[in-house]
Amino acid sequence: MKPATFRALALSLALHVFLLVLFGVGIEFDQPAAIAIAPTEVIHAVAVEGDRVAEELQRLRDADLEKRTAEDQRQADLARKADAAEQRAKDADSAREQAERDKLKLEAERTRAEQEKRQLEADQARLTEEKRRAEVAREQEEARKLSAEQALAAAQAEKLRVDEEKRQAVEEKQRAEEAQRQAVAEKQRIEAEKKRIEEEKRQATEEKKRIEEEKRQAEAEKKRIEEEKRAAEAEKKRIEEEKRAAEAEKKRIEEEKRAAEARAAAEARERALAEAMAAEEAERATAAKAAADASLIAELTARIQAKVQGMFVYPDLRPGLSCDLQVVLAPDGKVLEARVVRSSGDPAFDRQAERAVLKASPLPTDERVFDKMRTIRFVFAPEG
Repeated sequence: MKPATFRALALSLALHVFLLVLFGVGIEFDQPAAIAIAPTEVIHAVAVEGDRVAEELQRLRDADLEKRTAEDQRQADLARKADAAEQRAKDADSAREQAERDKLKLEAERTRAEQEKRQLEADQARLTEEKRRAEVAREQEEARKLSAEQALAAAQAEKLRVDEEKRQAVEEKQRAEEAQRQAVAEKQRIEAEKKRIEEEKRQATEEKKRIEEEKRQAEAEKKRIEEEKRAAEAEKKRIEEEKRAAEAEKKRIEEEKRAAEARAAAEARERALAEAMAAEEAERATAAKAAADASLIAELTARIQAKVQGMFVYPDLRPGLSCDLQVVLAPDGKVLEARVVRSSGDPAFDRQAERAVLKASPLPTDERVFDKMRTIRFVFAPEG
C-alpha cells in the first residue's frame, strides 16, 4: 500500500471517529436509558482542515461544560429534596406522639410518612443510578475528546506534510524557472556575441574602406596644400605690396591728423579766450545790475520808511523809540502783512507802527526788483 493511500485511509478513519463522537452519542439524564450509537454512513475523506476540527473540539468542550453545569444544578435540587424528605420524616415522628391523642390522624400521618420514606429511598436509588450513568457518559465523552484530539493531530500533521510538499514543489518550480532563465540568458549571450563578432567584422570592413578613403583624401589634400602654397606665395606678395601702400597712406593720414589737431587746438584756444571774455563781461554786467538793484532797493526802502512815518500818529511819542518792521507786499505795492519783529518795548508804539504801514499802502515798488522786495524788513524810528 502506498504511503499516500495509507495516510488518506488513516485520516478518513479519524474523521469517522470524530463524526461518531459529534453526532452519534446522546445522554438522557431525566430517566434511565441505554446509550445508543446511531449508525452513520462511511465518509471517504482525503484531508480535513485542522481549523475546522479545532472548532468542533471547542464546541464539544463548551457542550460538556454546559452539561456539567446542568448536572450540578440537578444534583443540588435532589439534595434539597432529600433534606426536605428527611425533615418530613422528623415531622412524622412528632406526629406519632400526637397520634396518641388522635389515633386516626396518627395512622394517616404514619401511612403518609412511610410513603414519603419509600419515595425518598426511591429518589436516592434513582440519584445513585443517575450518578453512575453520568460517570459513564463522562468517560465516553473523554474518549470522544481523545479521539477528536487524535484526529486533529493527524489532520495537522497531514496539513504540515501537504504544506511541505507544496513548499518543495514551489522550490522545484523556482529552480526550473531559474534554469530556464539561465538557458535563455545564455542563448541571448551567444546571440549577442555572434552579433558583436559580425558587427566587428562589419566595422573592420568599413575601417578598411575609411582608411582607403582617407588615403585618397590625403593625396587630394596634398595637392590642395601645394596649390594653396602657391596661392599663398602670390597672396604674400600682394599683401606686402598693399602693406607698403598702407604705410604710405598711414603716414599721409598721420600728417593730416597732426594738422587737424593743430587747427583744433588753435580753435579751442580761441574759443576759450572768447568764453573767458564773455564770462568777464557777464560778470561785469551782473555786478552792475546788482549795484543798480541795490541802489533802487535802498531808494525804495527810504521812500517806504518816509511814507510810513508820514502815516504814523502817536501823541505820547518818547524820544529814542524804534522797532523792526517786516512787510509783505503784492506786485502792485499793496501791503499784505505788516508786523513788528523786534519790539520797541512799548506795545502801543508797536501797534501804531503796524497801523501806519497799513495806512501807507500801497507802498513804492518796482517790477525790476520786486522779487527781492516781496518781503522787506526795516527799522522804524520816527522823530519826536
